[in-house]
Amino acid sequence: MHSNRTLGLKGEKIVDRYCQSTASVKKNFTVMPILFADGTLSDKVYVCMQEPNDFFLGNHENTLTMIELVYHQLLNIRFKDSWNYAWYKPGYVEQRSPERFLNPREVCFPDTVGRPCQILDCE
Repeated sequence: MHSNRTLGLKGEKIVDRYCQSTASVKKNFTVMPILFADGTLSDKVYVCMQEPNDFFLGNHENTLTMIELVYHQLLNIRFKDSWNYAWYKPGYVEQRSPERFLNPREVCFPDTVGRPCQILDCE
């Protein structure tokens, strides 16, 4: 199998790789959200799907649905301070988000996740 999407060591002409499915190396897409300096995300997201040939959007309905679901979760106001920090840290804006805020991992997976249920009669 030949693929132009494999990284190898500098100077290598041929790079051998093994994969379970050829579809996993033939499909490529990039999700490009628009992040504003105030820490909000645009309600639109650009998706660039690069297919070698015979591209049919209907075959990618599941992928696009998953991107939409994840992106709508990231639009939640609870992530705003994290997105604002992404502009503040490299020095693009002077307005700092609060000193302590929940990062995406803490929002999505709080420490209580995985603990036994404390609710009476919980299964």
